[in-house]
Amino acid sequence: MFRTPSAITLKQKKYKRLNVLVFLLFIISSGAYLIGVNEYSIKQLEVQQKKRQAKAIKSEINQLEVQAMALSSLNSLSPRVDNLKMVKVDTMEYLDVKPVVALR
Repeated sequence: MFRTPSAITLKQKKYKRLNVLVFLLFIISSGAYLIGVNEYSIKQLEVQQKKRQAKAIKSEINQLEVQAMALSSLNSLSPRVDNLKMVKVDTMEYLDVKPVVALR
């Protein structure tokens, strides 16, 4: 059962090639995994930014709707004030009503 040195080296070369191939496969798959995780995290950040922008736009739309309602109510009052000979309104102020609680 004595092996010749050439047989050992031939077997070692095969294992060495296999090891190099496995190592390269590991490196390539690790790189692909990192690239995939990076792309996924970038997409998630973009989605969060778009959600923030959408929320800001909705808030701005709500503010503009309130402003438009206030201006339209002021515009609808102006002709009536002239007909009724009342004092003209330049600006509108709304009262804040706070709930009153009775204590014993």
